[in-house]
Amino acid sequence: MHIARSMTNDKKNLARNFAQQYLRYIKRDTLNLMADIGVLRSRQEYGMGMNFVAPFYKQVLKDQEDVEGGRQIFIDQMVSAVTTT
Repeated sequence: MHIARSMTNDKKNLARNFAQQYLRYIKRDTLNLMADIGVLRSRQEYGMGMNFVAPFYKQVLKDQEDVEGGRQIFIDQMVSAVTTT
């Protein structure tokens, strides 16, 4: 099982390296373009993006919404305090 997985990974790496060498001569920006759209990402980079970055962005968005909600509550309280006095 481990040997078969290792061979598969070796084949993927060879194919990736071959594609990079081949594409280097076709168009200068092709490798950069493919890396930008995520085609040439390693499994570690892909896992980082899927397992960490997306939940991190969601948490940041939630924190921003909480801060905005807190600001609105504060403003409402200030307005009601000013209008009642």
